Amino acid sequence: MADFDPLTVPAVMPMAVRRINEQGFPRQALLDYEQALQAWMKSNVANTNTRLNLVSEEVDGAYAAVATEAIARAAGDSALAAELTTLETTVGDNTAQLDILSASIDGIAVKYAVTGTINGVTGGFVLTGIQQLGGGASYLLEITSDVVINGNLLVTGTVETVAVASHAISQVAFSASGGINTGVGITVRAGATVAITASFNGLAGSYFPLSASPGTVYVERDGVLIGSVATNFEASGSGSSAGISFLQTTVLCQDSPGGGYHDYIVYSGNGAGVGGVAILVQELAR
Repeated sequence: MADFDPLTVPAVMPMAVRRINEQGFPRQALLDYEQALQAWMKSNVANTNTRLNLVSEEVDGAYAAVATEAIARAAGDSALAAELTTLETTVGDNTAQLDILSASIDGIAVKYAVTGTINGVTGGFVLTGIQQLGGGASYLLEITSDVVINGNLLVTGTVETVAVASHAISQVAFSASGGINTGVGITVRAGATVAITASFNGLAGSYFPLSASPGTVYVERDGVLIGSVATNFEASGSGSSAGISFLQTTVLCQDSPGGGYHDYIVYSGNGAGVGGVAILVQELAR
């Protein structure tokens, strides 16, 4: 029987009220009372069917048990079908328990939960689903556990990074070219910081006339200069045999471009037209 308020039970008809008429048929007052009582019973009394099965054993302080409880309950305006399985072991002061709950509720909701508890520390997951007022249904999976995926993860919605560690990398763009410039495009979230690593490979061991200036390695965002470093070089020889060799050079930048799409470009301004550049752009989570 479901919980109910006894004050809501229809009052018994007073003895002064006649139940039947002269012909032996029930009067309207009796019919009204019976209908009220029937409606109350339908709203407050539930048909409940519960089955409990327990298998357990205990030997020398070691305890193991498997308990399964199945419930089917129906009332005038509600219904519940549920099954709870509990597996428990205890050895000495250590106890491990696994609860598996499956439930269908009122024809509009479902729940499936797996919860593990080891010496009071709990983890697991809960899947819930409920019908929406506008039609359709919504589902939510909550996980209290570390997760390892051995394979591919496909996300068709939005991935939020509320709990990602400070300055963790959330997306990366990279490009390399044998020419004197290359670039990448990246869509940045509002408030995010971008780290840029750009490089010119140089051509160590090859020498050019001194008139071929080593120049500078530049980094631009959306056509605006945000970083530059003079190209590393070494000189060799003297007089007419003097020459310079361009060495590997790296430019490091940090940028806060604002939300939206942005282009980042690296280019070398060396006077010999020596190519070989690369750029790595990393959007940081926070």
